[in-house]
Amino acid sequence: MAGPGSARAVTSPDEIRERVRSLLGEAALDGSTSDGGAMGPVAASPVSPQEAAALLRLASEEGWRVLPHGAGVAPDGYGAAGTPPDLLVSARRMAGIIQYEPADLTLEVGAGTVLADLDRELAAQGQWLPLLPPGGGAVTLGGLVSMGLPGSLAVAYGAPRDQLLGLTLADARGRVLPLGGRVVKNVAGFDLVRLVCGSRGALGLICGVSFRLHPRPAADRTLIWSGDEAGSLHALGRVLAGLPLPLAALEIHGHRGGELPQLGPDGWGVALRATGSEPAVTRMVDVAVDAVGRPTRTLEADASVRFALAAAADEGRARPQHRRKLPPSDLGVLLDRLTRDGQEAGGKEWGGVVADLRSGMVRRLRADATGLPPLTPVTPAVGRLHAGLRKVFDPMGVLPGQWRYGWR
Repeated sequence: MAGPGSARAVTSPDEIRERVRSLLGEAALDGSTSDGGAMGPVAASPVSPQEAAALLRLASEEGWRVLPHGAGVAPDGYGAAGTPPDLLVSARRMAGIIQYEPADLTLEVGAGTVLADLDRELAAQGQWLPLLPPGGGAVTLGGLVSMGLPGSLAVAYGAPRDQLLGLTLADARGRVLPLGGRVVKNVAGFDLVRLVCGSRGALGLICGVSFRLHPRPAADRTLIWSGDEAGSLHALGRVLAGLPLPLAALEIHGHRGGELPQLGPDGWGVALRATGSEPAVTRMVDVAVDAVGRPTRTLEADASVRFALAAAADEGRARPQHRRKLPPSDLGVLLDRLTRDGQEAGGKEWGGVVADLRSGMVRRLRADATGLPPLTPVTPAVGRLHAGLRKVFDPMGVLPGQWRYGWR
């Protein structure tokens, strides 16, 4: 057995593939690796939490580096662990609704379920899961929880951890751990559910998840104000952020026109999304227009949803990415600096930026870290806590060691 501090036994991909085949059968072996190359890591998809636990236990015994893997469309994706893995483990075959109680607004679903597929099922009941992470509708629910990244709806509806009721985890000790529950009021034991959310595979493979749902909004409208100057658009956005309105999203986008033509060709845009009843949305739109003037364009209903999904999908494709949170009042200085950096780099070549005008969360896409405030380093105490938790769930150290990599 190979421990975290010992020399790792080298096993060829062919040998790993044969061991996986012997343990789980031919159907568990995926036909291709995440990077499309023949020399990449072995990719396996267990069909149940019990199979996932058995596979992770085998990997731990053999010292194989393992990367729990979703749809591959979220930031960092394949390679987030730093060192290339020997084995990719996916919940792809653990998909579909397990238990759905529309009257209770609760849902249990396999971790391999794709968000867009789930949304179509929920729409028939007039409900939705208001999460829009990087990658948009193409992400799996397990990947969404494992990454834990908030998207454009986070200020209004919360991040993934705020919607999560429970999950099933397979860890590297070969255990299947049902954590949390299927009801909103569940306070039994330690809150391990929130611990796993955002752990990026460091504690095991998420096999199933339970969420609380929301009624689907009757009206959905996005207003976009476009321009070629970050400072004036930021000032307009700050006026909108100060209005006492329960907006679904309010963000400033920079240099994303190629991927999001609705923003216009000028380089910068402020996007306001309002959801709710028709009278409530109409009132929010009227107040916003009275405050800052008419938008460049208005997207109604499905067009509003498509814009939000396209923006999230574009964010998922971007490599690399950088996220920082700072006081909303400091956004203007940062955006001006990013604009100068972009001009010095030759215009739009530097990539794009998205910032939430209410929370101060900056998501810079396809650019290096120049101009961004540094990440707050993990304190020694937090580092010791992470190391201790990994010993509980992954004593041999075969799972990724980066906990919330690049995210604070």
